[in-house]
Amino acid sequence: MRDESFETLGSWIEERTYSRPELNDLIYRLYPAYSESSCNWVIGELCSRGIIAPIGNGFFVPAKEDWAFELPQRQEKILEILRKEFPYSSFALTNSAVIDAFMGQESAMEYLLFQVDKRDVFPCYMRVRELSKQEVLISPTSRELSFYLKPKSIIVTPLFSKSPSQKDGHITIEKLLVDLFAERLFQSLYVYEANKEILREYINKYNVNLITCLNYAKRRRCQKEIKELLVEATPSYYWNRFKEDL
Repeated sequence: MRDESFETLGSWIEERTYSRPELNDLIYRLYPAYSESSCNWVIGELCSRGIIAPIGNGFFVPAKEDWAFELPQRQEKILEILRKEFPYSSFALTNSAVIDAFMGQESAMEYLLFQVDKRDVFPCYMRVRELSKQEVLISPTSRELSFYLKPKSIIVTPLFSKSPSQKDGHITIEKLLVDLFAERLFQSLYVYEANKEILREYINKYNVNLITCLNYAKRRRCQKEIKELLVEATPSYYWNRFKEDL
C-alpha cells in the first residue's frame, strides 16, 4: 500500500471503537481483493503509524500519543549489562522521576526500583552492587526504607508479573498505572494516595490498552479502582463494545 492509501484510511477513522472485521471492511473499500492476512498487515501498519491503537479484545480506537520514558544513562547501562548476563530473566525498571510525575508530587529522594524474576533477585542484587557503587537494597521493608534509603539508591525486588513489562526492561504505562495502586513500596514511599486527576490526564493523553490494564489490575487485586479510573478518563465509546463483567 502507498502512503496515500494509509492517509485515506486514516481520514475515514471516526471517534469510535472498531473491531478487526470493521477495520477489514474499511480496507476492502480501497482494496477489494485483499485477503484477511493482508488486512491484518494493514491494521498493524495503521497502529505503527499512530493512526489507530489497540484497547484490547480485538478492538481499536483513534490513536493518541505513545507513552515512553528514558532512563538516566547510568541506569540504562546497568540494565544493558544485566540483560546480557541474565538472558533468561525479565526486568522492569522504574525511575522515581517517572513516579513523581504520575503522582503529582516529589519523593524525598531519587531512587530506582529494579524488579527482576524471583529466581534472580539475589544474584542481580549482588551484581547491581558491583556495577552501581550506590546504596542497593533488596526487598526492603517499610522500616528498612526509612533507615537506609539514600539519594540515588537502587531497590531490587521480585517482579510480580512479566506482563505488562516490555522485553527491553522498560515499563509500560499500563504497568505503572496499576502499580501506583498496588505496589507496596510506592505506598511506603509516598504519603498521599495516587493523584487521580493527574492520572486521568495521562490516560487522556496517551494510548492505554484497557484490557491489559484490567487484567494486570485483577492479578494485583485492584481491578475496581483501576476500572473506575479508566471509565472516568476515557470516552464512553471505549467501553460500549466490552462486556459488563470486565
